[in-house]
Amino acid sequence: MALLMCLTALTGIAADGLHQLISKGDQYFNARMMQHALACYQKAYADPSVKDSVNIKLHLLKSMMYSYDVTGNEFDLIETAYQLRTLAEENDEPAYVAMSDFMNGKHVHYQGRYEEGYALCLPALKQMEQSSYTQKDVELCGFYAALTRMYMHDKHFDEAMEMSKKHEQVARRDTCDNLVCSLYRVYTIRTRLLSEAGRQDEADSCYAVSQQLGITDLVADHDLVPYLREKKRYNEMLEILQDAKERLSADGDTLGILMFYMLKEQGKALYGLGRYQEAAQSYEQMEKVLVSMRRVNLQLLAASVRDTIAKEQQLSHRNLSLSIMIALIVFLLLIAGGFLFHARLQTRRNKAMTITIRRLMYYRDLVMKQQRKDPDEIAKNEQESEDDADQRRFVEMDRQVSQEELFRNANFGRDELMRLMGVDKNTLATIINRYTGTNVTGYVNSKRMDYAVSLMKEHPEYSLLAIAEACGINNAATFIRNFKNAYDMTPSEFRKSLEKLPPLTVKKTNKLTI
Repeated sequence: MALLMCLTALTGIAADGLHQLISKGDQYFNARMMQHALACYQKAYADPSVKDSVNIKLHLLKSMMYSYDVTGNEFDLIETAYQLRTLAEENDEPAYVAMSDFMNGKHVHYQGRYEEGYALCLPALKQMEQSSYTQKDVELCGFYAALTRMYMHDKHFDEAMEMSKKHEQVARRDTCDNLVCSLYRVYTIRTRLLSEAGRQDEADSCYAVSQQLGITDLVADHDLVPYLREKKRYNEMLEILQDAKERLSADGDTLGILMFYMLKEQGKALYGLGRYQEAAQSYEQMEKVLVSMRRVNLQLLAASVRDTIAKEQQLSHRNLSLSIMIALIVFLLLIAGGFLFHARLQTRRNKAMTITIRRLMYYRDLVMKQQRKDPDEIAKNEQESEDDADQRRFVEMDRQVSQEELFRNANFGRDELMRLMGVDKNTLATIINRYTGTNVTGYVNSKRMDYAVSLMKEHPEYSLLAIAEACGINNAATFIRNFKNAYDMTPSEFRKSLEKLPPLTVKKTNKLTI
């Protein structure tokens, strides 16, 4: 609440309704009702008055990112973290850059790339420690808690305990009137850490301290479940799980991954108590949740397809009306002796998108034209120059890469191109630069992004993660970054712009008409 009042005072634009909406979202967030919180944050972010308020946009992006993290929404998490980092870099806000980098590190560690995850999280932690962010202690508590869990997961118990102690130090100097909540998280995580490290007596002491605090927390309580299961204290375990299920139901999250986890652990507790019939019912409910999750995903996909079809139909009607209007304007201008050179009917982003796509199509046409030449006929030319030989190598290589879609292999790169062209790495770099204007990495990425564009145009039903993997990119963040570098917009923004692209025309001279 204090942060939001500060943001409002700084910007001077947050209306009472917007202020109350964000405050309500923060209250839901603190109560761990993430679906309700997300609804408030998303509605606030769409408010026109937020457009020019960098501080409020940063706060909302951060809050949505953390909400997606708790609910396990992977792709929206990566997309939001990318937007947060971009906005923070543009406005010199290092604390928010640290939040985005740390979240990406957590995600990478969760995927099993442990060292890469630490390489992102630890510098982000240091950057946050050195920042002047007003809520720095709150963020540091979250950073230390996450690192404790990460090290604990990797069985690095000494490093995990070091993070837990730093977590407690920061929690005890917390200035946000939530000392009890912060300490509860410290002791619940430490209870699990000590238990997994085999230090059961100390774990029991930490658990006793956590219970003396007299509170519960949907996220922190998760760390007590493995400890209670190990101690065979199934009734206490069931109390925590029942409370969590009731909170999820109140939040409307009855079909999500969290409910799936709660039912799974509930089944284990009931089985441990010998209540086998109830355990079976819990597992049956868990299976129903899993089936419902799949059904919901299919329904969302179907709704997305229907929405796309409706938009295409609307666009068709608009284009027809627009064509008639343009024809009438051209006719009137011809009578007056003028000519209509450009129709400014696109937004600035769509104009940039149009130019980028046209350049991409021009490059493809140029390469295809070169590929139509017979390489054997070039080789027969006794007067073949060194440039001609390089061109032949490039054309043959590019044809094979495109036809066999070699770039879809995640490991495809310089070594494979050297083998295809039969040249060393220096010669390869020279040839690639000469005929593409970029380096080896840029050439491979251009092939992948070209393929991604084709997939999004031909298969609007495909998810972005599936498209990324089909292009040979296994990391969602890398795919978004490469796409942004290529087209100056994210994949999600590109999909929204597809319907507004004008047709491409190429003259016989192979020069692009813009």
